[in-house]
Amino acid sequence: MSQEHFIPKTHSATKFLSDAKPALKVPSGSIVSFETTDISYERLSRGELVEVEEVNLVTGPLFVEGAQPGDCLEVEVLDVRIARCWSVWMADERVCGCLASKLAATGRDSSVRELEISDGGKKVVISDRFHIPMEPMIGCIATAPAPHPHHPFGCGCSTFEPTYAHGGNMDLKEVCAGAKVLLPVLCEGAMLYVGDLHACMGAGEPAWVGFEAAGVAMLRVSVIQGRSVPFPRLLLGHDLVFTAVARGHEEALQLALEQAYDHLTGREGSLPEGGEVLTAEEAFSMCVAKADVKFGGPASRQVLVRIPEVSQFFV
Repeated sequence: MSQEHFIPKTHSATKFLSDAKPALKVPSGSIVSFETTDISYERLSRGELVEVEEVNLVTGPLFVEGAQPGDCLEVEVLDVRIARCWSVWMADERVCGCLASKLAATGRDSSVRELEISDGGKKVVISDRFHIPMEPMIGCIATAPAPHPHHPFGCGCSTFEPTYAHGGNMDLKEVCAGAKVLLPVLCEGAMLYVGDLHACMGAGEPAWVGFEAAGVAMLRVSVIQGRSVPFPRLLLGHDLVFTAVARGHEEALQLALEQAYDHLTGREGSLPEGGEVLTAEEAFSMCVAKADVKFGGPASRQVLVRIPEVSQFFV
């Protein structure tokens, strides 16, 4: 049985750094719980000024022994437990997107309030008559970038925006209990960061916020040696989700769909391994008829292509 580990929220960061001091070192296959913070929203609720870069704090980094550049880190989400959550509505388009102006129209510039959690942790209370079911998820998850002295973020990447090929503020509601996330390893130890939990959030984070939350994400981290992925990849039961980020959605769609096609046709080294290999015509037909496309969160031009289990279509 894997030993369980814990990283407290005091190990918080605003950048993904490959040269940061690890909060914890563990062997591959370990179960690690990341406690995340909501201090930024607590401060906002008190009327304090919080810089945008401080809003999306993450916990880490976790150093996974044996992980080297060119490997893949498989992160299995075992559980996401919410401790408290917030409604965050601000007249700032960088935070609340197109609905920022609607708050400004009421004469207010900020409405940040803690929300009650009811029904044994199953619902969020908006008002006496309006309760929304909880769907806990991880908004921000990434490995660290490769070390680079001239990186635009000072040898690190912002946890707020944009999203990167190694993860970041993706805001994908699919990253919840039961999902597996494959992330590229770009530096020794992978240096995994996790944060930005949401009690619930619409697909694509349409208002640029979910019900922002603090809590604990329990994960199993495993190194797949010698093979990697170009962008984060999700395993949702028997379905695969291929992601990509680019300068525009059309380019991101091309990159994600090409990954799906290459995987279906059995390109050597494609992850996850196993499964039926299709002919070119069969793979094209799967992409035409069964691939579902959606956008990721607003931090970048991100596209997801979801492919169902192919074995169900064999006769």
